[in-house]
Amino acid sequence: MVEHAHGKRKVPGSIPGLGSTEYRQTGKILTTMAKTKARSAITLDCSICKERNYHTQKNKTKTTTRLELNKFCKHCRKVTAHKEGK
Repeated sequence: MVEHAHGKRKVPGSIPGLGSTEYRQTGKILTTMAKTKARSAITLDCSICKERNYHTQKNKTKTTTRLELNKFCKHCRKVTAHKEGK
């Protein structure tokens, strides 16, 4: 068990101060690779007036179809369907 420098709790298997490295039971320190980002920025366009009102993020690996949400359009002044723009 290793005791952290900032706390009094003992945590099994943790090594303080290594940052983004991984410690295996063999004693070797391995660096981890950076992951690719699956999220991308999209704009939501009003289906009636075609104005771009909202900006949001979408996970492309989990949601492969185009996003469509009911949102308030400030130009139409009512709740309308907003579709993912290009």
